[in-house]
Amino acid sequence: MTKETKKKRFSKKQRIIMILSFFAILLVVLGLAVVQLTKKQDTKSADPVYDQYEVTASDPLMFDGVVQPQDLQEIYYDGTLGKITSIAITDQQEVKKGNVLLTYENSTVQDQVTEQERSLNRASLSVDGAKENLQDAKDQQATSQSKLDEAKNKLKAVDQTKPEGQAQASELQATVESLTAEVSAASESTKQMEQALSSAQLDLNDANQAVEDSKKNITTNVTSPIDGIVYLDEKGQSNPEVPVVKVVSKEVVVKASVTEFDYQYVKVDTPVTVTPVVSDEAIKGTITSVSQLANSTTASNVATSLGDTSSAGTSATYPFTVTMEKPLQYGFNVQISLALNELRVPVSAVVVEEDKLFVYQVTDNIAHKVAIEGSAANGFYTVTKGLQAKDKIILTVDDALKDGMTVAAS
Repeated sequence: MTKETKKKRFSKKQRIIMILSFFAILLVVLGLAVVQLTKKQDTKSADPVYDQYEVTASDPLMFDGVVQPQDLQEIYYDGTLGKITSIAITDQQEVKKGNVLLTYENSTVQDQVTEQERSLNRASLSVDGAKENLQDAKDQQATSQSKLDEAKNKLKAVDQTKPEGQAQASELQATVESLTAEVSAASESTKQMEQALSSAQLDLNDANQAVEDSKKNITTNVTSPIDGIVYLDEKGQSNPEVPVVKVVSKEVVVKASVTEFDYQYVKVDTPVTVTPVVSDEAIKGTITSVSQLANSTTASNVATSLGDTSSAGTSATYPFTVTMEKPLQYGFNVQISLALNELRVPVSAVVVEEDKLFVYQVTDNIAHKVAIEGSAANGFYTVTKGLQAKDKIILTVDDALKDGMTVAAS
């Protein structure tokens, strides 16, 4: 074998050795990588594992409501006013406040007026008689006074220095005394006649006023108490339980109820969104009134947020009213959405220490003990300070969890 041949064979072996060496080195590198990865996994698995909760704004409160007239006035048949003799409006006619709707005529009052008019006539005759009696009394008083004055003048003219004058004076003096008594009696009679006339005049005035008042009740007009649309029902003229006329305001509102659990959130001037059940149209609205009196013990019309079932079933409910920027048809069923704009966290995530509240906020796998402010209700804390939406916190805090601890998410 020549030296050249040996040299070529050596080169082939060298190439084989080099290839084997490469694969050996590759295997070593891969092995080291696997070991390193295993160490990292072992290190990671050594961190305690906790469920985490992402802080979000609470869902809006939802209420079922019905579109109703802002004002509804029902007018029933009133038998004390008599019989309805005319109806001044037609069905579904628009009216203004004060427009005449119905007219009653009362035959019983008419009979009373007739009798009162007879009494009025008698009172008028009494006044006339009293006037005549008064005039007679005054005439009698004037006649007596004239005779008295004449007798006094004669008495003054008598010469009482003579015997015949003294006798005449004595006779005239007796006449003066008699006439004086007569004038006094006539004066008293005049006063009595004046009182009688005054009393008769009062009776006449009372009788006249009674007639005038009763005449007003013979015919009675019933007017509309509000602006709106009228709806007639002929059954109401014979059935006192059915309104003869309904006056419905053209303005509409939404009537709904809230349970005692969510009553604190429903306040006057709070903005809401109204959505008819027959469409997806969202109409802006405002709460305009909230009753302080419960209207029932059943909360069937109220839905609650966050899946809270504690307010379902039997509870006190309170009516409230919503006005809308755009009117809807009477009777439409709607949903009312009231945004709470609150941050809520579960009670299990909150630690209470000396009346202070804390949560463990997770940032880059580190749990930081953070002070918060808020109040507890229905299994949640409503947070007013210390957290923001999308913050992550430990869902259930235990004694092993410490501030600054590295944690792993489950």
